[in-house]
Amino acid sequence: MKLDQYFLATDMDGTLLTSQKTISQRDREAIKHWKELGGEFTIATGRSMLSAKRYVETLDITMPVILFNGGMVYDYQQQKVLWNACLSQRYMDIVKQVKQKYPQVGIEVLGAETTYIFHPNDIVIDHVNREKLEYQMVEEKELPKEAIKVLFGVPEDLMEEFAAHMYQLEETELVFVKTHTVYFEMLPEGINKGVGLEHLSHTPQAEGKLSIAVGDFFNDMEMLQKAHLGVAVGNALPEVKQIADLVVCTNEKGAIADTMEYVINNQDNEK
Repeated sequence: MKLDQYFLATDMDGTLLTSQKTISQRDREAIKHWKELGGEFTIATGRSMLSAKRYVETLDITMPVILFNGGMVYDYQQQKVLWNACLSQRYMDIVKQVKQKYPQVGIEVLGAETTYIFHPNDIVIDHVNREKLEYQMVEEKELPKEAIKVLFGVPEDLMEEFAAHMYQLEETELVFVKTHTVYFEMLPEGINKGVGLEHLSHTPQAEGKLSIAVGDFFNDMEMLQKAHLGVAVGNALPEVKQIADLVVCTNEKGAIADTMEYVINNQDNEK
């Protein structure tokens, strides 16, 4: 049995990673077996190049990865950016307005290789520490001209109001998406993981192969819709399950292993 006609791209938090931010032994073994059978495997994440690197090394991922929620396709083997999009400089005005209107919201600006904290709060500081990111504290005049995304750390009790405010902004060059219960992101207009998957599909390791995408949250939906097989994990939001082709077990029980076993057992039925 060969799987060289497939590549699988998975979200990380809530999908590949457990609630303890670990990869289950079942998933580790399944990924190893998948690759032994010729299948390609990669991740599609909101993380930066530096933040995702340890997972790439742990899982020995050799194909390019989708970073910044679709804002970049990066090849760690070549240490090369294959494609990326940047925020328009209009983002600077937005983060200044947010800092003034919502002082309790943290603001983290991510460049290709550097993380900048424009306005700290506990959520943002916890994020950079947990991901082991080096960062620079910056003032308005020090905001980078080239940024790939902005992460807002939003207290849970404020998220509904904050998200509603951001969604109603009539911005043609930027897009807003809730990516976690306390994370809200600003990306370049038209950017999402589905766009990242499209660019990934044109790389040598993926071109001509059937794509499988696995996810759990709003920021995974375009990727699941773009893939040949879109898979929602058991703990996914109802909206994600509704648009998925397949629903598997939860991230805690080995959702990636479930997905791979399904493909192996149903190769002739894949669309």
